Amino acid sequence: MPERILITGGAGFIWHHTVKAIQEDYPHAKLQIIDDCSRTLTRNKKSVQWILGEKDTFHKIDIASKKARTVIATFAPDLIIHLAAQISIVQSFWDPQRTHHSNIAGTQNIIDALQDAQYRESHLIFASSGWSVYGDTHVIPTPEYTGTSPKSPYAYSKVAGEILLKMYHELWCFWALTVLRLSNVYGPGQNTADSASVIQTALD
Repeated sequence: MPERILITGGAGFIWHHTVKAIQEDYPHAKLQIIDDCSRTLTRNKKSVQWILGEKDTFHKIDIASKKARTVIATFAPDLIIHLAAQISIVQSFWDPQRTHHSNIAGTQNIIDALQDAQYRESHLIFASSGWSVYGDTHVIPTPEYTGTSPKSPYAYSKVAGEILLKMYHELWCFWALTVLRLSNVYGPGQNTADSASVIQTALD
């Protein structure tokens, strides 16, 4: 049972559902959130802290920053849920450097922080992409063992993140790794102005 849980990208759409589940399943665990609030509707740090509660901590910082690295290394989490990312395919073409910074450098920063802490008992859950990583596949429905063929900087960054994490996991830099290829997540609290909200927009 995890005692220290870290969620990156923890002020976004998925986060409050994740936090609610964690609070119900692990009520005694300490929870820390890292998010730069660059694309979330919840931009007020105080409102996020109120949702978390007194024993939990919200850090409004860039996941690829030195400060984030220090926070993670000091906290030494048992469980890491890595949601932080630049998720827009269109924006990844406009600004591939930002996509690389958030999605690849940010993931590497988490790995570096665990190495700094010399803590190898973490279980890291990585939110990848459930359809863009496969490219223009003709295999429909597409099973997870289908080969990847990214066709955007965003998709490439997610594949690169998976490869990075798998490599370091095999080198025993952390104990367990779970990669989730999520596809078009939707539900209550989603920003329907977001390009990723195609299903919610259609339902509305």
